[in-house]
Amino acid sequence: NMSMYGSLSAVFQQHRRRNGKRWLVFLLLVVAFILYIPVGLALATWEELLLEDCWEQLSFEYCEEHWVEGTNETDLFDYSNDLSTNLMRSSSQFACIMSIMLFILLAAGDPALPDTDGGSGSAGSFVNGKAGQQAKGASEVARN
Repeated sequence: NMSMYGSLSAVFQQHRRRNGKRWLVFLLLVVAFILYIPVGLALATWEELLLEDCWEQLSFEYCEEHWVEGTNETDLFDYSNDLSTNLMRSSSQFACIMSIMLFILLAAGDPALPDTDGGSGSAGSFVNGKAGQQAKGASEVARN
């Protein structure tokens, strides 16, 4: 029936546009992840923050909480000697998070399945329509 084809064609076109956006977001995620983990960790340099340096830059109480007992080091790191690489890593991490959120938003905006029984157009009406009746009929035949 032509009205069904028109409805499916419109839904197909919507999915086609959305899939293009999804692939772009996925490509952004892959590139950002590669820059963040394998490339970023290979290039980045950082040192453990010494207790004396920590006291100069942060509060005494905070440094005491992160002090590694028996040493003059903390479990904090000093990234100031390689700002550009660490900026690239933090920007890539942000791009990873944003691309995942965009991907979820694109998935949440998917249109409902086409309406076959004149109802509201939800997935439930599709299952309860002709396709649902055929599935119910097949399950009843299987039970008998």
